[in-house]
Amino acid sequence: MGQIRKTRMDDDPQTILANAKAAVERGDKDGARIMLDDLIFRNADNEQAWLLLAEVVTDSNEIEDCLRQVHRINPSNPSEKVAALILADRKAADREKEKIKQRQQAKEARDKHRKEQAAEKKKAKASKK
Repeated sequence: MGQIRKTRMDDDPQTILANAKAAVERGDKDGARIMLDDLIFRNADNEQAWLLLAEVVTDSNEIEDCLRQVHRINPSNPSEKVAALILADRKAADREKEKIKQRQQAKEARDKHRKEQAAEKKKAKASKK
């Protein structure tokens, strides 16, 4: 991969971000990650750094964490990534509601089936007498 250049405290944040973007473009995600981690360490409210970091990390939990930070910094960010995160959260909540509904329906069906079986047993006993 490309050469990783250690950032200095006096490096301009825009320069570091530009270097990180260039690293991503040449396929050096590890180098970009180092620069972005350093940049975010200096300023946790750097929205662009968090957005680029979301492109660099591969773990879905890390991606979500990055996008949550973007949303924290700028809730009105028009980025499709932030919108996708919000949408994913809503879909997860909808899936959870659907699971709860399905569990309730299954319980009701089991209860109904048990009542029907009990009624049939009672009827069968009565007909034997």
